[in-house]
Amino acid sequence: MKRILALLAFAGLAAAVQAQPADTLLVNGRVITGDAKFSVKEAIAVRDGRIVATGRSADLRRLAGKGTQVVDLQGRAVI
Repeated sequence: MKRILALLAFAGLAAAVQAQPADTLLVNGRVITGDAKFSVKEAIAVRDGRIVATGRSADLRRLAGKGTQVVDLQGRAVI
């Protein structure tokens, strides 16, 4: 039951993130996260000065709006 509730909460959060476009997208890079595994992603979406999503560049490009600044990192790293 807890797992189902967590998945529903995550789905709601994901929908809220996608409802508003990002201010800035950093794509095509190596994004080193500060999570427990220090996982590496390709892209970051930023809104109101906060990271709202990390993941694949192709996935995060869906968060772009008319005013979104898209920065191609060209493989450079972001920590």
